[in-house]
Amino acid sequence: MQRDQEFNKNDHAMRSNIAKRFSYTKRRDRLVGQLAKKNDKYREKYLESNSPKAQQRIKKKAVKSISKYVKKINKYDTKSRRCLDLTRQGKAKAEQMINDAEKRGEILRFDPYTGEYYFASKADKRLNQYNYPKYIDKQNKMIEKNTSSNS
Repeated sequence: MQRDQEFNKNDHAMRSNIAKRFSYTKRRDRLVGQLAKKNDKYREKYLESNSPKAQQRIKKKAVKSISKYVKKINKYDTKSRRCLDLTRQGKAKAEQMINDAEKRGEILRFDPYTGEYYFASKADKRLNQYNYPKYIDKQNKMIEKNTSSNS
């Protein structure tokens, strides 16, 4: 029971980190788009201006505004990378727990009624179709999807 609870807690944390990473990456990408628009806006104003003082003022505003965006982009990028690292650590921990269970003669199974995973002996026939290979394939797909589309 304790191993089952630990595994499910780890699995929940992995899923949570994948969702957070997706959210942070989405925010970062949105800010990059906004930054490009701001940059274009300030560039147009700068080129339209005839006065050197006005150009200097526009340049100063642009640097200040753009630096704020860059700080936010870096913050979300850092958070996104941290979530990816935590997801990979969680995946490694899950694989280790599964390998240890296999040495004991157990396999990972999924209970669709509770939505949780549990370790059972290989002789246990109930819910035989819900087992480790499907779990690990599902986790790999989730990680690959989020890393390839957002890297």
